[in-house]
Amino acid sequence: MIKIIYLHKIVIKLKSYIMRLFTKLLISCMALCTASFVACDKAPIDENKSTELAVKLELTELNINGDGGTQSIGYTIENGINGIDIAVETDASWIRELHTSDNHIVFVCEKNFTDKARTSSIAVRYPNVSIQLIKVSQEASDALTFEMEICDIKTTSCSSKLYPSDNQTPYIVYMAEKDYLISSQISNERELFEDDFKTFTSWANNAGATNLKQYMMEQEIYYTGNSYIGWGGMVPDREYVIYAYAIEFNDEGTDYTLASPVTHEIVILPTHIFSDIEFDVDITVDGPKATYEFEPVNWDGKYFIEIFAEGDYMYLAEGQTPDEAYCKQVANSWIGMINIYMQSGYSAEQLLELMCLQGADSYSEVRLSDTNYCMLFYGIEMIDGLPQVTTRPYVAHFRTEVVGPSDMQIDFKVENCYVRVADITITPTSDDEPYVATFIKKSDVPNASNKEIIQWLLGYNLSSNTYKGTVKSNVVGLEPDTEYVILAFGYYGGVVTTDLFRYEFKTTVEGECTNSVLGVNMTAPYSLVALEAAMPDEYYNYGMFEGMGWYAMCAEIVTEKPEGYVFMNMYKASELVTSDMAAIKTDVCSFTSPRSCLFVGINDELYMLCAVTMDYQGNYSEMWVSEPFSFALNSQTVRDIDELLEKLGHKPAAQAKPAIKMLSL
Repeated sequence: MIKIIYLHKIVIKLKSYIMRLFTKLLISCMALCTASFVACDKAPIDENKSTELAVKLELTELNINGDGGTQSIGYTIENGINGIDIAVETDASWIRELHTSDNHIVFVCEKNFTDKARTSSIAVRYPNVSIQLIKVSQEASDALTFEMEICDIKTTSCSSKLYPSDNQTPYIVYMAEKDYLISSQISNERELFEDDFKTFTSWANNAGATNLKQYMMEQEIYYTGNSYIGWGGMVPDREYVIYAYAIEFNDEGTDYTLASPVTHEIVILPTHIFSDIEFDVDITVDGPKATYEFEPVNWDGKYFIEIFAEGDYMYLAEGQTPDEAYCKQVANSWIGMINIYMQSGYSAEQLLELMCLQGADSYSEVRLSDTNYCMLFYGIEMIDGLPQVTTRPYVAHFRTEVVGPSDMQIDFKVENCYVRVADITITPTSDDEPYVATFIKKSDVPNASNKEIIQWLLGYNLSSNTYKGTVKSNVVGLEPDTEYVILAFGYYGGVVTTDLFRYEFKTTVEGECTNSVLGVNMTAPYSLVALEAAMPDEYYNYGMFEGMGWYAMCAEIVTEKPEGYVFMNMYKASELVTSDMAAIKTDVCSFTSPRSCLFVGINDELYMLCAVTMDYQGNYSEMWVSEPFSFALNSQTVRDIDELLEKLGHKPAAQAKPAIKMLSL
């Protein structure tokens, strides 16, 4: 053996030490011989083995069929850095979920929906190793295709006809504004699909749907076979994208994937030619108050008025004339506004009557002081079933005057202050000057200067809390044993005219209520159509809900004592039985009710009614809860509408006069 020969040479060379080292050398020789014999049982040592760092791939080219699916490529790292794995990346959008796992490169190849093969690559990186590329090729497949036709093009609507190559495959057809796609950074088919998927699944979740496929079918989100779809609520001269793509549901109907290329068409609806309109306008200014008197000169149809302050994006300075782009902006803004109302249930004809004026008219209002304004008048006509802007705006200008400081003082009086109620009187020294007044918990008022508190209050948009002269109010809904502060200051034309005035008071501790609810008498069903017809001013648009399966009901509360406030609300029985009753009582008592109250319900739906009364000191009674009940409106069950009107304190239908209510913007 090699090691024995080597030992013999040492012994000859060092024979002066043979006797002294004999024992140690003998033991060493035995050990070396044993090791040599063991080594002889294994494979021979490869003295040429490389110690070079390298990454070896199982393959560098991969061919995939058109159906795609999950792919795996093995790899090894030779003489690698401990704890460091390879990094993989690709620019191909059809290669997804690219990662490494157990010495394999794993990814999902999407189905190739096109009739053309495609090729890309996966880059493999490792420190101090040259980048390696894996060529990935995918065959073409028989993809679903669409023929799309855009037809029935009008100023606010169009239709789409789709003819898929396969009548059995489900597909989605949808419309989006091009600006939405740009702002959402949707630049390819995958991003469009994922945006839609997020939207539709969110709708399904909010609706409590457990089967996504069933929900999408019921909501007509996907189609099969040829389709004809009308698209409304569009704006002239704006770019829209109508698109379609096939989808493939899983067996459970809980998920779906993209199954075809996206077919799309760009749609730009035509705009009409704007005619000229002229008005005689007289504007009188007194401080921030403006009085308008106006009459159309060459227009006998409907028109609308808008006023914009300087600095608003729609403001036109004196000398500027509305060009074509501005006219389209006005028209698009109008369409956007009425679409919101139509989604609330108003018809196009109703909006034309409610929102528009005709002939000469006048009115006054308070604007911001010391501010330039432009006043637009433009004609409205019914086109393609919608009221649309058909004229260039006629523009008038005015400027409000400066509002100065005031020496007005404001005084307060609080009487009959108990648990949840108080009588508040606010008295200014001037009956002609407006002021803002409100009350709030003392603990909520910031520890700041009067000027800072005023600015804090103005941040809550207290325009509805502006008054003139003495104000008396019976306040209900205070909290027991709580400190409150009344705050008031002069305010006119957006200008604070006085210092802050304040007054503090405290409610008393809650006690036992001296009244109770004995029950609630419920009579139903009544026709919502008949109710609207009898009193169109007060119950405007109620009738439309009858077609959706709704009815009207009257609830009359009966209390132990006739005085005191009452509170009522109606809930679905299925929701009430699982609710916290303390929270329900708080909700019921959030608003006072008349003793005869109108409710609306859905046919055959089970409801429960809750009622509370309050004594003169503001102590709540125990909450009365009804048994579950339901009603169904039909020709046999409907009750006389005059009965309902009488219960609600209205005149009988025969005496009621129809009225048109101006819609507040």
